[in-house]
Amino acid sequence: MLTVVTYHYVRPMPGHGGFRMHGRTPAEFEAQLDAIERSHTLIRLPQLLEYVRGGAPLPARAALLTFDDGLVDHAQWVTPALRRRGLSGVFFVTADAVAARRVLPAHQIHHLLGGGRAPTVLLAELFSELNELRTGQPEIPDEISLRQAHERIGEWDDSATMCFKRLLQRELPEDVRRSVLDRMFSRHVSADPVDFARQLYLDVAAIRSMADDGMTFGGHGVSHRWLSRLDTQTQRAEIMGSRALLQGVLGAMPGGWSFSYPYGGYTETSVRLLAEAGCNAAFTVLRTASQNPADDPLRIPRLDTNDLPFQSPDD
Repeated sequence: MLTVVTYHYVRPMPGHGGFRMHGRTPAEFEAQLDAIERSHTLIRLPQLLEYVRGGAPLPARAALLTFDDGLVDHAQWVTPALRRRGLSGVFFVTADAVAARRVLPAHQIHHLLGGGRAPTVLLAELFSELNELRTGQPEIPDEISLRQAHERIGEWDDSATMCFKRLLQRELPEDVRRSVLDRMFSRHVSADPVDFARQLYLDVAAIRSMADDGMTFGGHGVSHRWLSRLDTQTQRAEIMGSRALLQGVLGAMPGGWSFSYPYGGYTETSVRLLAEAGCNAAFTVLRTASQNPADDPLRIPRLDTNDLPFQSPDD
């Protein structure tokens, strides 16, 4: 049985109030590593890939650490912590972030919410933008309908934050989402998104350096879109582009390759396309503690770091 834990941001975060991007501070990450090492045997990706191909069994209470989005946090804070302990993680990178230096919509949203403006203020600004666009695009639902459908309290977010995130992640038409996000991001976060992306994401040199330190990498799509909302041709392009980035940066992958579904979104078509592309292990965001990964290697569940109990170093 395997327990997989996923992380995104690992960085110093001032205070514990407001929107913290659901990340870990470096001290919290180290404390959680202490707890995981006490209760589990941490494995590396090649061990998992060998096992799902019918190779050597995994140790009892095996665990695997995964890190989504290819953030600079993973080179600055995560890799040194893992290296000191003789551990490794799997880092899932998105092609547009690495190769095109494009700020992904998910991170535009995070940094808008993390910029100090109240979610209610940002949501009101979003609806103001939509009101202006609705003149030429009457198919955009009205504010009352959107609030009724999406303004509800989430597990970790208040109702305004949830509404803001859902509308800009998936519920509005894609061209509308991108247009509004680009304007709000330029207005409130950075007028130079390329430079911002350079500061936010790993580059090729950092990926290769981390690989030299024993870290492993997997694909996370080209543009970090919900595969479950794309047609077959576009899904295939996202998967093959993701694999091409890994091969271009790291060379041949004789042990196989892995993939993390952006937002956890996938369909049976996604699974079939990954199998056709030679993917050996794919990770969901289904929050289940453990399973035998050989039973369904292209739908392996993961716990979020926030699901794991641990004692904060500040407690």
